[in-house]
Amino acid sequence: MNVYKTKYLEADYYADTKYAEVAWQPATEMMTAEEYKTEFLGYYGLFKNHDIKRVLVSQKDLRFRVVPELQEWVNQNVFAHLPKLNLAIVLSEDIIAQLAAEQLMDEKESKAVFTTKFFGSKEDARKWILNL
Repeated sequence: MNVYKTKYLEADYYADTKYAEVAWQPATEMMTAEEYKTEFLGYYGLFKNHDIKRVLVSQKDLRFRVVPELQEWVNQNVFAHLPKLNLAIVLSEDIIAQLAAEQLMDEKESKAVFTTKFFGSKEDARKWILNL
């Protein structure tokens, strides 16, 4: 069931498996830093309204460049307030976007919340996360 949709981000939630699937959209190429923050706050809202234990985040179409200041903002304002989760991330083919995702998940706030694994395909990510 679709629970969140903007031009930048879509999220589906499956109550029977306590699983959410989040996908960044190609329109992120035109996204601003403030819009990025707004999307993360919307993403955080999913956890207030749904019992989510496992998340697949597809960054395949993420075109926005996440600078270190935004990584820090996400850690302090979103990740620090989330419950413990299993997280599968499908990486972008853009090497800079890959590095930003890996750096974000390497922060202490991220490590305290997430058990994370990175993937090149959505199928592999989904297989791993749904078999936990």
